[in-house]
Amino acid sequence: MNTDQPKELSSSYCQTVALAVLRLKQQLQLEHERKHPELREIIPAILDQEETNAWNLSLFPHLLLPDLVEGRIAKLHFDAAKNQPYAPRLASLKSRTRVVSYFRRFLRS
Repeated sequence: MNTDQPKELSSSYCQTVALAVLRLKQQLQLEHERKHPELREIIPAILDQEETNAWNLSLFPHLLLPDLVEGRIAKLHFDAAKNQPYAPRLASLKSRTRVVSYFRRFLRS
């Protein structure tokens, strides 16, 4: 018995999956634009590219799409953090150190 992809898909299946993917993309776009406002301009392009990847990988793209999009966004954040100069991170660390030392002095008194 061959359980690979069927030779022909019914039109109702294709329509159902296409509708599910469309709804999922809309939901993912709203969710990721809310979580990552700095990526608002490129999220639609990410969704389109990852939808294509999901269709190439499976007959059930709606099951893969959320993880593919999440992975792409995580990679963008990782790449941005890797390329960020160290000065802002050090400044942030110094300000945190000042806050901690202030609270230590406050608690001692």
